Amino acid sequence: MVIYILYYVKKEEKYIELAVSHGKAWVEGDDKEANKIHGKLMKLKETNDLALEDLLNHENESVKLWSAIFLLDKKNEQAVQTLQDIKDNGTSMSSTAMIMLDMWKKGML
Repeated sequence: MVIYILYYVKKEEKYIELAVSHGKAWVEGDDKEANKIHGKLMKLKETNDLALEDLLNHENESVKLWSAIFLLDKKNEQAVQTLQDIKDNGTSMSSTAMIMLDMWKKGML
């Protein structure tokens, strides 16, 4: 049981690290690094066993953004509200949240 819990803790820590790094690369305009990290985030998502609901309230905006995007198909109302909040707060992640909401509404996600 302890090994099982440690597995999920490490996986969540890795997810947070990647989401924070992606946000930093995005803000700095480092598209190559952001794309590399995006691929790693998508691989983590494919395992489908991250507890992302709690991360919708994370202190880092990029962690909230990625968690909301990944939860759009499961926790729709919470995810949409989180993206709306990010869109409305006028930070560097606002435009991404706006685009994700638009894509989701058009059925593109």
